[in-house]
Parts: sequence; structure tokens; C-alpha cells
Amino acid sequence: MAKKRIAVLGGGVGAMSAAWALTEAPDWQEKYEITVYQMGWRLGGKGANSRNPAMGQRIEEHGLHIWFGFYDNSFRVMQGAYQECFKKKLFPDSPLQSWTDAFKQHNILTAMEEINGEWKAWPIEYPFTGGVPGFGEERLMTSKLYFRMLVKWAKEHLRDLLAESKAISWISFAGLIRTSMRAIQAGLSAADDARSVDGFAKVADEFRQGIYNALGRELDSNDALRRKLEIFDLLFAMARGLIVDRVLQRGFESIDHYDAREWLKRHGSRCTESSMVRGMYDLVFAYKNGDINQPSLAAGTAVRTLLRIILTYKGTIVYKMQAGMGETVFSPIYKALESRGVKFAFFHKVTNLGVSADGGAVDAIDIDVQARVKPELAERGYQPLYTVGGVPCWPDEPFYDQLVDGDTLQCRLAAAGRTLESNWWTDCEEKITLRRGEDFDEVVLGISIGAFPFIAREMMAANRRFRAMVENLPTVETQAFQLWMNKSIEELGWEGKEPAIVGAYTEPVDTWADLSHLIGREEWPAEAGVKNIAYFCTAMTCPDTAPVEDAEYPARQKAQAKHNALEFLRTSAKPLWPSVSSAETGGLDWKVLVDQAGRTGEKRFEAQYWRANVEPSDRYVLSVRSSTHYRLKSGDSGFANVVMAGDWTDNGINLGCVEAATVSGLMASRALCGYPKVIFGEEAQMEQAAELAAV
Repeated sequence: MAKKRIAVLGGGVGAMSAAWALTEAPDWQEKYEITVYQMGWRLGGKGANSRNPAMGQRIEEHGLHIWFGFYDNSFRVMQGAYQECFKKKLFPDSPLQSWTDAFKQHNILTAMEEINGEWKAWPIEYPFTGGVPGFGEERLMTSKLYFRMLVKWAKEHLRDLLAESKAISWISFAGLIRTSMRAIQAGLSAADDARSVDGFAKVADEFRQGIYNALGRELDSNDALRRKLEIFDLLFAMARGLIVDRVLQRGFESIDHYDAREWLKRHGSRCTESSMVRGMYDLVFAYKNGDINQPSLAAGTAVRTLLRIILTYKGTIVYKMQAGMGETVFSPIYKALESRGVKFAFFHKVTNLGVSADGGAVDAIDIDVQARVKPELAERGYQPLYTVGGVPCWPDEPFYDQLVDGDTLQCRLAAAGRTLESNWWTDCEEKITLRRGEDFDEVVLGISIGAFPFIAREMMAANRRFRAMVENLPTVETQAFQLWMNKSIEELGWEGKEPAIVGAYTEPVDTWADLSHLIGREEWPAEAGVKNIAYFCTAMTCPDTAPVEDAEYPARQKAQAKHNALEFLRTSAKPLWPSVSSAETGGLDWKVLVDQAGRTGEKRFEAQYWRANVEPSDRYVLSVRSSTHYRLKSGDSGFANVVMAGDWTDNGINLGCVEAATVSGLMASRALCGYPKVIFGEEAQMEQAAELAAV
């Protein structure tokens, strides 16, 4: 039998996970030919990064990336990729020879909260646990199991709350606690009995009100107590809501027509504007059109993800990558897939997916070939990587010396202020069309949904459900900037046990992480004096869809991102770095920014890095209220030869994150070849698993 030709479109996490799983299947090389078609010169999608050789080989990212400890499937892929690269000696000089070299544990997350006009840091330390992400029990995480874990967690926080308070005690609430536990059991065992549910809700509300009444003014003078109450309040509201709204029977999606804040208020929470809640919205850029006045986050999706993050992590709450995401994640995947025989067609920009006459399949893929490899290099193909300190890295522009008329192309791009990754760059060497049955048989659609209004118009016209998915899953632009400073984190004045990962801060920039551990991965001269690297990111005000007809739009958005960064540093640096900020204005002392050109004042910012992620495929996919049911599963595109891979599918997580994209890619592979058989944490398993024993 002839091999099936699989065209993988895109090079992000979803597409690469699908390619990885396909090549894990037994005898795949006898069954399939796999080609990845990638715009531009590098893989990674929203997770791509590059090196800047003119600036100390510094790492330049799309944004701020960390990996959560519940990313079982993502870590399993990375463990396999690193193991294969090590066995085959694919980058023998790299200091990152295993996944444990590439990912290090971090267990403190910090929320910022404004109290009486003053910003305070609220560090939350999560215990290290046993286990390794990607290993262990492959159990079904049902709503009932989550609930039992939530109740256990709430009881622990109640104990901490009562221990902190001087006004109340376990003894004074012993009766209510026992009654509440009985009500919870009644709600679990007879959740379809309205009287049992109403009885639980009544007792729960009395219990919460009793806590607030007893604490009274003690909350005003005790930050630790107030914070413990905020956590307990939110946990209690979630527990109440899961029973009262029958989520234990109907699943988390049954409450996705509520916004998360709206749902928490519905169940009595008084802390919906707390930094804990704001941090969740900031984490997933949950603002329509990037407008902080338009928050929207589907309640069930938010609650399930929060419980997974905090209750199911292995090892530690988060892991920090020990190089850029492109080189930590995509370099080993690329090298391993290439060694397995997967072909990579760089500089192939998909412009249209043509649908068959009956509307049931994709028959053609239109591609702009942006550049061609020189004839003498054609046999080996384009080589996209180079090494920095032994780590295989992606450059900040193509290796033009490998391309036909590369010098001319470089000059044209520079004159236009564009790159080959830009949807606003439409020039190409040649337009080609791949034909079904000749060039491909199956398609893995791994390009992000933000690009579909431009490349999948025929698919949208041919299939109502596919069109509804595209039209009802909004996307948003993000912005980011990075600083290199000549003061250490201690000299900057931040107080903390670990380098910071901070959320829920002021706008226009709400999230910061200290990633100074990456200094050793860069190659700054000693005289530059780099002692600290700070990453910032946030959502960005933008229209519903990238206006590709507006040639100046990317430049305007990048200028706006720069303006926002400068405004933040002029007014909001002091709570983070009090030792180098003005007491009067809160602004940063510009002298701490590394600038080898020797500029003064805020002009030193010119030596830093900032970007606006305006490309259609770079836009972050939102999980707004009432959007979940529009998502389609990877194998349910509505087109016979198309599977989908990306965090925008119905993947059981349904939020923009690495794990969601990975799961989607694995599901896409399974739809094509039946492999992998098991996906960690998958919810579409046997119904009897809902009766798992309590934790």
C-alpha cells in the first residue's frame, strides 16, 4: 500500500505534539510520510524565541512562559524528545542533555494587592510534592474527584484561618462544621434532590456568614488573616457552586455560560475582586479586545483549570525553563523529529485551504514559497539552528547565506520593516498549490485559529459548525517587554525567598517574572554588567481581527507597546524595585538599564526588547463565557481529511496553555492513527470512573 502523506500545517505546540505522537506509533515510517509546512525560518508559534547576536546573544521571546506542574502530557513529550536527542547525540555539547536540565522547580507565586493606596506583595508558597510530571497514575479527573480534593483543601485552609484568628476557634464552630460536612455528604449522595441541595446551601451560607461575623474588624489589621479568609471564601464559593449548580453530575462545561466572577458572586463570594481572582484573569489574558474593562472567563473552565493547577501538580507548582522556550522546547523536538524522518518545509506560508466540490474535504493547500534554499544546499535542506553555549538556538532572522538571492531578500525586508513571519509581507518567490492525492492525503491543521479568517474562508463557508467555532472563539493581542539591568534582584530591593513570578499588578502591565537565571545562557561581555533579567507581559488593546489591509498597523501597535512599557516604568516600578525607584513618582532610575551605547535617561530603554504580538496566528485564544460549546474536538473538524491541533479545540482544558495544545495534538494523532491510546487526565473515559474513591 502507498504511504499516506500527512501535511502538518504550522510549527507550534499543537502541531509538533501531533507530529511527535504520529512518529511514536508503531511502524509509522511504513505507513506515513510527514511534512511540516512552516512560514518563515523557525518553529514555535506563540512559543517561538530567537537570539540576538548583536546584543550579547540575548534571548528574545514572544512573552513570558512558565510550565505548570500539572502539564503531564507536555512533560511526557519533552522527556521523550530529550531522551532521543541524548541517545542519538543530536546536540552533544549542550548543557541541556535531559528534561531535568531544561526545567527547574519553582514553588512561590506572588500576587500584588493594593491596600489603602499601597501595593503589597502576597507571596504564596506551594509545597513540593512527590511525583514527576508525565509519570504516575493515568486516572480520570472527574468533577466529583475534583470536588473531594477541593473540600479537603478548604478544610485545611479553614484550619489555618482559625489558627491565625484571635477572635474565633475551632470549638466555637465545631457544630457548624459538622453540620456542613453532613450537608456536603447529603448534597453528594442526593444531588438531584432539591431539598438536600437547598439544605446544604442554607447551612453553607450560615457557616460563611458566621465566619465573617466572628472575624469582624480583626480583618482590618491582620493581612495574613484577611488573605487566609480570601482563599477560604473562594474555595467555599466553589464548593457551594459545584453542588448547587449540579456541576458534579453535569460537568464543568455546564456553568461555562457564566463568567467566573459572576458565578463566584452567585455563590456568595465577597472576594471576586481580590488579587487571587485578578491574577487568574491576567494569567489567561481574559479581556475582550485586550480591554481590562471587558473581563470574560468561562466559569467552569476557570474553576477546573485552577483546581488542576493547584491540586494535581507533580513535583512543584511551576517549572522554569533554563533557556528560551524555542530552544528548550522546539529545538529538541525539531532535532528528534528530523532524525526520525519527518520533513520540514520552512518558508512555506499557507494562504488558503481549498475545499472539495462536495464541501467534505480539503482538496488543495495554497502556499507562498517565501524563499528557496540554494541549489547546492537543496539535498540537505535549510538548516535553521546554530549553537550558543552548546544550546541549539533559533536566530532572529533567517540564515540568508543559505537562500537564493538572500542578500536581496534581506534588504527588501529591512526596507519594508517586515519579517517573513508577518502576514503583512505578501511577496514570495513562487505560489504553489498542494493537491490532495498528489502531494498530501491528510492534514493536521496546527495553525492557530486567529489566522482562519484569512486562510480558512472556504472551510468556514462549507461547514456551519466550523464557521461557528471561528466566529465565537475571540482572540486577543498580547504585548511584552524584557529588561536587562546592572543590579541584582537584591540590589533592586525585591524581597522574596525566590526570584519572583508576579501577577495581578497594576495596568497597563500586570505580570512580571525575574528570569535572571538565564544570564548564563546569554553571552554578554563582562563590561556590560548584566545582573538581572526581567520579563513583562499583558493583554493589549486591539480590534477583533488583525487588520491586514492596514499596512501601518504592526508599527503602530509596536509603538504602543513601547509607550505602555515606558509609562509603566515611569510610574509603577517602586513596589517591585524600591531601591532603584523614585519615592515621589514611583518611576525607575533609568541608570539601572544596561545600554552599551551609553545613552542617558529613559533613552536607555532603546537597548531593551519589546514587541506587540499582532500576527493573526500569534493572537491568544480567549475562553470567554458561552464559548466552550463552539469548540470542536481534534478529530471532529467536519472535513474528512482534516484533524486539528491547538489550544483552541475542545481538549478538556480549553484555555490557552501548553498543556491544552499538547493534548489537542495528541488527540489529532489518535484521530489519524489510533495512537496514543491514553492521554493523561483525559475526561472522555468510562462513566464509572466518576465514582473514584475520595482523596
